[in-house]
Amino acid sequence: MISEQDLLRLSEAEVGRRVSDDASLEGWVRIATRPQRHVAVDFYYRYRSEGRLHEVRVGSWPQHTLAAIRQARDRLRSNYEPAATGSAIAPAAVGSAPSPDPTLQQVFAFWLRDAAVRRKDQGRALLRGFAKDVLPALGTQRSSRIDSSQIVALLDRVAARGAVTQANALLAELRQMFRHAVLAGWIAHDPTYGIRRVAVAPAAAGSERALSDDEIRELACALGAARLRSRVEHAVWLLLATGCRLGELCGARWEEVDLPGAVWTVPASRSRSGAPHPIHLSALSRRHLVALKELDRGSQWLFSGRGGSGAIDANAIGKQLRDRQRDARIEGRTRATRSLVLSSGEWTARTLRRTAASIMAAQGARPDVIQSCLNRSSAAALTDAQRESLHAERRDAFERLGRHLAALIEQANAQQAAPPQPQPSAAPAHGQAAGNPAPARTSDPAPRRAEHAVSAGDRPAATHRH
Repeated sequence: MISEQDLLRLSEAEVGRRVSDDASLEGWVRIATRPQRHVAVDFYYRYRSEGRLHEVRVGSWPQHTLAAIRQARDRLRSNYEPAATGSAIAPAAVGSAPSPDPTLQQVFAFWLRDAAVRRKDQGRALLRGFAKDVLPALGTQRSSRIDSSQIVALLDRVAARGAVTQANALLAELRQMFRHAVLAGWIAHDPTYGIRRVAVAPAAAGSERALSDDEIRELACALGAARLRSRVEHAVWLLLATGCRLGELCGARWEEVDLPGAVWTVPASRSRSGAPHPIHLSALSRRHLVALKELDRGSQWLFSGRGGSGAIDANAIGKQLRDRQRDARIEGRTRATRSLVLSSGEWTARTLRRTAASIMAAQGARPDVIQSCLNRSSAAALTDAQRESLHAERRDAFERLGRHLAALIEQANAQQAAPPQPQPSAAPAHGQAAGNPAPARTSDPAPRRAEHAVSAGDRPAATHRH
């Protein structure tokens, strides 16, 4: 176990180091800049559920004392143990109603039991968000003493770290919880009443970012030097070529994929719309799927987790992409930091989905066809007849997207294979003989992997511009 004195002795030289209190409580050393520059440690409660290791943030030192962080861990451990069935988050045993003037944590436990567990993920994402931001700050406070200013301050802290979308989502969750509690008679007032979404977290600049053609070529060059697992590289191109969500891809089984028929059908149980979602597979998509199958023969999953007993967690792929866009390395993780940062900045799996939509639009696909291809909310209202009528146009949109991406990859491969060109200069450099020009530097020294090469037959139908 660690002590406050151990934490006080940490220095900036130890940024990225992992500190462990016990098997269930670990922290990562970082630098905080507010109110002044200092060493901080973010602590996470670790537990296993369904054979996977999960982490939820319980507090940051020195903003919270080590004793308070341990208490927050103990509350999570006692109140939210993984269910014995492995299918749900099981709250602690509670009565038919919370005690008079319950704490926020008690209100959350009853709401989770009564309403949130009916969600598709049975409340897992909800628990992670509350355990990270809400319960450490307000969990022990009596609900009657929580007012709107505390809610706004909480959400502002979330937005200040760049998690603007998460702040807005958290406001919606808090509003649902408090309204449910008021209607059930657990509490007398809703502290989120009157808080406007825009006032808490205005839309972030670049939230609709999509990659340009130049950035896609840049990405094709960068992937080879980023030391990614080959299956993660395949995932990046499949996200671009299908426009699917990362969770849909990570949970996919081979039984959903019909390679001869060139279609992958996301089942209703995993589809955001609640209906089966067919995705046409272009030549580029099929090529990466065939390569994936060779990597993990015998598995039922496209992306199997450790031990092969289940699908990979979407966070595992997201973490590999984030680690390669960090300023500082985290101990025990990749040294290839900043290797995937593109000329216009950082990107996420969601950026790749937006990029697919942008390319489809540039290639001439109608908005309703794009919405249907990406299985967005407006597509969920379509009838079976309407979906069938869009089949040919969806297929064409995916084919044009795949050809365009394949052409950009081919251009990136050719760019890296080209010999460096000597740089003209007016006079020889100091210490260099005339007639012996200095060799030119190449911006992309790492060779591309063969699996990303595309055939010359895959040509774009039109030029994609942003």
